[in-house]
Amino acid sequence: MFAVISLLLTGCGGAVGDDLLRLPKPPKDFLKLQEKIDTLISAGGEYSPPASGNNRQVQQTIDLTGNGVSEALVFMRFPGERPLRIYIYRLAGDDYQEMGVISGDADNIDSIHYSDLDGDGLPEILVGWEVGGGTLKTLTVYKLTDGRVDEALATNYTELSVLDIRASGQSDLVVLRHDESSFTGTAQLYFFEDGEVSSYPPASFSKGAQSFLRIRPGFLSDGHPALYVASKLEQNAIITDIFTVRGSSFFNVSLNPESEISDETIRNVHIYATDLDMDGVIELPRAYPLPGYENSPTDFWYIEWRNYDAYGRVTHVMTTYHSHTDGWYIRLPERWIGRFTVSARSAGGYLNATTLAYINDLGGTEDVCVIYRVTGGSRDEPEEDRFRLGVKTDAVYSARLLPGGAFDISEEELAEMFNLIGYNWITGEIEE
Repeated sequence: MFAVISLLLTGCGGAVGDDLLRLPKPPKDFLKLQEKIDTLISAGGEYSPPASGNNRQVQQTIDLTGNGVSEALVFMRFPGERPLRIYIYRLAGDDYQEMGVISGDADNIDSIHYSDLDGDGLPEILVGWEVGGGTLKTLTVYKLTDGRVDEALATNYTELSVLDIRASGQSDLVVLRHDESSFTGTAQLYFFEDGEVSSYPPASFSKGAQSFLRIRPGFLSDGHPALYVASKLEQNAIITDIFTVRGSSFFNVSLNPESEISDETIRNVHIYATDLDMDGVIELPRAYPLPGYENSPTDFWYIEWRNYDAYGRVTHVMTTYHSHTDGWYIRLPERWIGRFTVSARSAGGYLNATTLAYINDLGGTEDVCVIYRVTGGSRDEPEEDRFRLGVKTDAVYSARLLPGGAFDISEEELAEMFNLIGYNWITGEIEE
């Protein structure tokens, strides 16, 4: 042991001192790529990465040729000049060589996606361009063929989604368009057949939709793939339009042809469609006020969850009560519905408490249990007569049963009914 320690102390066993703090050298091929970028920057170029979407890096790598080696894409602009440019480099040996440049006469790059749309095993490059300060967005689909960049599709768009909505085993492109002046919009499906781009006639969104809030792919109850698009209506209401393919038609499943609105999916509660029971089928929320809270805010509503099939038929799945303020919900047994309510809520310091109750035959309320949300340093304090329900990074949830009547339940039953609300249920971000 002493000999080993002596070797380390004298430096005979390897690097010591500053050598141990030295950062590892980047690989040669990275340095070669950086040389190409430095040449562009020295010529006046500057990075111009996509402004939105999942791919926002100034340099991105993806295998565009199917040889197992990733190509590099670099996003650049030259001030005072147009177009914007996306340089594509391929690795040859330990050096990068330019293999193509995508140019766009635009102000900014809105987004970039990579997806195999034509089924040849190689991804196409989908570039969204912003023109006129963002008042117009155009989408161009580029295909890399034999080192040549060809344009396969160009169209205007507001948002887009890539999914296998035809259930063909091949990715499709759904382009969403919205007219801010008339509050109208359409969704159009594009797909490749025999190397050529085809499309279905556009399907309409609900009239009155002011902006898109959330886009989510999923399935209908009969297994058809679908695209769920939540939009904002006036007075902060939310509406969801559901698009799918049935036979040779692309259409809005939830749209009422008479009102031209998906009126069954409108809610004033800020909650989005989700796969509540984790079976792949998306459930749509429909809100009803709790008894005695007809004019109260979000935290005093029943949420009835329903799903659709490709014929627009609706199936009830479950009913829940959500406490958005505290970040939890419970699934309500059928015998609770119509008789369940909240008798008290309190918030003070690090402790929030919600008392659940039922309405008896005389119209009075009888308390069943109290659910607590504890934050801050109090999370680690003993819970005394409470039992644990769940934990988040910033909060601990527990409950205390009260002498009950018709809704008398056990700790195990309440724990099974209790769930934490996911963050993405209540955010308004576009989801791809």
